[in-house]
Amino acid sequence: MSNELYDVAIIGGGPAGSSSAYYCAKMGLKTILFEKKAYPRDKPCGGALSHRTLSLLGEKAKQSINCSIDNITIYSPSLKHFINRGNKGYFVIREQFDEAMARDAQEQGVSIFDGEAVLEIKHDSNNDTYTIVTEKRIISANYVILATGVQNNKLIRSLGIRSRWPEGYLAICVNSETEIEQKLLTDLGIKETSLQIFFGVVPKGYGWYFIKKGYINIGIGATWIDIKEDGPKNVYERFVEQLKEMNLIPSDIKLAKAKSYTLVFKKPVKKSVFHKLLLVGDAAGFVSPVTGEGLYYCISGGKFAAEAIYNNKQYGKALKAYQKKWIKDFGKDLSKTGLFLQNFLYKTLRRMELIVNLAIKDDKLADLVGKMIMGILDYGKFLRKVIFRLPVTIIKTLKK
Repeated sequence: MSNELYDVAIIGGGPAGSSSAYYCAKMGLKTILFEKKAYPRDKPCGGALSHRTLSLLGEKAKQSINCSIDNITIYSPSLKHFINRGNKGYFVIREQFDEAMARDAQEQGVSIFDGEAVLEIKHDSNNDTYTIVTEKRIISANYVILATGVQNNKLIRSLGIRSRWPEGYLAICVNSETEIEQKLLTDLGIKETSLQIFFGVVPKGYGWYFIKKGYINIGIGATWIDIKEDGPKNVYERFVEQLKEMNLIPSDIKLAKAKSYTLVFKKPVKKSVFHKLLLVGDAAGFVSPVTGEGLYYCISGGKFAAEAIYNNKQYGKALKAYQKKWIKDFGKDLSKTGLFLQNFLYKTLRRMELIVNLAIKDDKLADLVGKMIMGILDYGKFLRKVIFRLPVTIIKTLKK
């Protein structure tokens, strides 16, 4: 086993880790990335990608995008709905997208070891480096980026970062992604790719049905404490039956096996820099408390982490610049305005019903909702525009 020295070691090869690696290498930092599973590996996820993420991607990741989104359809608990078109967004297949992001990083010179789990990280105070241990090798690094996901694995615990997430922070999701012939959808009258959200399927969350090119992705997600008694998989199965009854999926379709996963559905960590170790992506809680979307926050956060490390190494600037940067860019979306919207939207079924009904009556309000979902408007701008629009919406509602 060698003990080669790297500038940066990245643990976790999802979008947050690969983005960190890609940008570290682009800035000339000697970078190594470890991913515990071999590519291509499945990652349960809806796979919606906002338009603002596109400029952050390498060429292989861009080429791996499955399709653009033709429409956004939002259902109320009583199944009233509105359709919004024209707001740019994309779908990805995570098995393909994650590997493409890793290959973009590899092309920049990153040493990637997939199928190789990190067993231990130790800080050497004598030379201020970190030792990273796997079954196959031991390496050293001046900086470490942890992109290990939401789980409280032993690396997180052993480094004293946290023992567990606070009560109420985690959501549980169940979803499946199934290859499907377009003819089966066409026979049902479905000709467009579509991001469909169903309110009322679960408390503090929603059901989703994403129609991609050659795939359908079905799932439910809700705060864990609100769904654990009912059983997430039971809720998912009922939702699938509902889609069949609505003739949105073939009644005899055999779906891929549904998988469960957790994500943070409240707010990010208060601290993301621990000496020369940085948290990115789900490990830092970079997930929207409104939609559960995380890809933009993971990928842009990886870029910010790489920039902070480069500036620290080259110019001695404080690594805390990383935390300041992500807070400025999307911190309010993940905490203040995001939590306000979450609490307002998911408080009652009546509230969900009201919001959809108002959007049905006012196309401009529906368009604002579409822009918020697609990340074109941050939550603060969305709220301000909705407040200004609301008197017009109410007048339109009273007239109809």
